[in-house]
Amino acid sequence: MWVALLFGLQHVGTGIFFGHSLYDTGAMVISATSSEAAYAAVRLRIGTIWPLAFLHELENFCNTRSLGDAPWWWYLSEAIFYVLYAAWLLRRSDHI
Repeated sequence: MWVALLFGLQHVGTGIFFGHSLYDTGAMVISATSSEAAYAAVRLRIGTIWPLAFLHELENFCNTRSLGDAPWWWYLSEAIFYVLYAAWLLRRSDHI
């Protein structure tokens, strides 16, 4: 989970260096942290990062096309989904 938090926080730099609004930067940090938690849980289950690397790049490509277009509740519901999915994947795991 520390990796997920660090991954999310490094997105603050994107906001600073590329001039994103506070809303966009916050959405990126929350989305990146929560999705990384789910990705980490999937990685522990499947044992490899390559399908996740592909999905991450696909998500990046889609997000660059529509950053900020979705309402705030969409980003929040996406983050909640990722966190719940990670918890569900790890519920019977000895990786916690």
